[in-house]
Amino acid sequence: MEFKAGDAKHLPYPDSMFDVLYNSYMFDLLAVDQFEPILTEFRRVLKPGGRLVLVNMSKNRPEKTWFESLYERGWMGACRPVLIQDFVQRVGFEEVQRRYRKSSALVLPLPFGTEIVTAHKRV
Repeated sequence: MEFKAGDAKHLPYPDSMFDVLYNSYMFDLLAVDQFEPILTEFRRVLKPGGRLVLVNMSKNRPEKTWFESLYERGWMGACRPVLIQDFVQRVGFEEVQRRYRKSSALVLPLPFGTEIVTAHKRV
């Protein structure tokens, strides 16, 4: 296996090459309109029956958090919590599952944690 640098929207690999595709803490850095094109590309390079594993900064509820409000105003870093599960289903993955774990902040209670979303490409 050779590792290659590439754009997530145009991966430098042929169709149906990988059994597993793992992506960690990328989507919380991207604009929402980039989610589906990237997930479609992830689906393209997975073999039929292949497994997708995504790890993201996330939140437990769909309501906007105070952290996201600060992010939208440009006051809070380059990332914010995302909910990726619906996008994964929308591009055609199956058996989509989401697990969420709240952040355990020592000083300040944070309005986000981590989600792990797994799915399979149809056989």
